[in-house]
Amino acid sequence: LEQDSEPQNMPITGWKKVTGYLLEKKLMKLAGWDGSEVFISLAEQVNNTAWTATRSFALNPPSYPGQLQKRAYTDVKGLQIGAAGRLLLVLHSCGKRQFLDAWDLAQHFLGRWQLSGEDEATALCFSEEPAAILVSRRG
Repeated sequence: LEQDSEPQNMPITGWKKVTGYLLEKKLMKLAGWDGSEVFISLAEQVNNTAWTATRSFALNPPSYPGQLQKRAYTDVKGLQIGAAGRLLLVLHSCGKRQFLDAWDLAQHFLGRWQLSGEDEATALCFSEEPAAILVSRRG
């Protein structure tokens, strides 16, 4: 982004977590979490500081073992988009268990990994080169 066109007025009201990837000069792919759903949006710059966002789709997570209630992302700790906007990582918890979900943003679920340890995960960062996923923990 140019210095005078930083996304200061991004329409993300009600979103609790958000991450983004700049696809083109005036087009961003966003992943957001509103407390129950993780969803993908496209944001387009309409003038020097204003953006509009169009919600594309929500991601429905697979059930946890033994889970009977509706599938939802209710405790997301972090989101990260990578691979040129094609990959989304979702750091979340279910009770005391913590998980990392990976999505191909063509809406394909790639997998879920349970994190070891008991300290609460608080955020994540994804690096493509060298390939690494870093998770911060409280404790």
